[in-house]
Amino acid sequence: MLITTRNIFLKIILGVLIVRLCVYADIDTFKTTGISKESFSFSKVCDSFGVKDAILITKESSRKIDCMGKSFFISDFCYNKFKSSKDYAYPEFDPVSKKVNCYFASTVHLGLRCTKKFKKLCSDSKVGCLGLQKLYARNLELINTSLLESYPPILKCYFSKKNNSDLPSSLFETPKPLL
Repeated sequence: MLITTRNIFLKIILGVLIVRLCVYADIDTFKTTGISKESFSFSKVCDSFGVKDAILITKESSRKIDCMGKSFFISDFCYNKFKSSKDYAYPEFDPVSKKVNCYFASTVHLGLRCTKKFKKLCSDSKVGCLGLQKLYARNLELINTSLLESYPPILKCYFSKKNNSDLPSSLFETPKPLL
């Protein structure tokens, strides 16, 4: 079998997708509109936390970076950098280029399966969505919530950039139960 750059690239992409699916296994839906990103090198992220000229930088987990033995949340980096941006949504590692991506969105539609691990978030849909907001829609505004009565139930959260007039009015309505 010939090993080509394309084959290696496809294996890396497949690996990233599998890891991502495992990490976010209880996410039923994650849709964004108006998505964009800004990327930062690992060393730039470590510098922002006061660890200058770090030689050893690694991805500690899906949410943390290790800078010379000191651990930091990448969400803190992006949030501090873009506090005043109305459309900053969430951070994510880019394992291929070894960068941290800060994502921006006009809207985020999130659905979470209410399994045992997340049942507490689903007991009050508004409180649950506000809890998820820090991870998936940091500077966006919570527009609507609902709880779909399926098995397991699914918590639906709708976030939008503040003062976004491009939204369909149907997002502001409470879903009608199916008969």
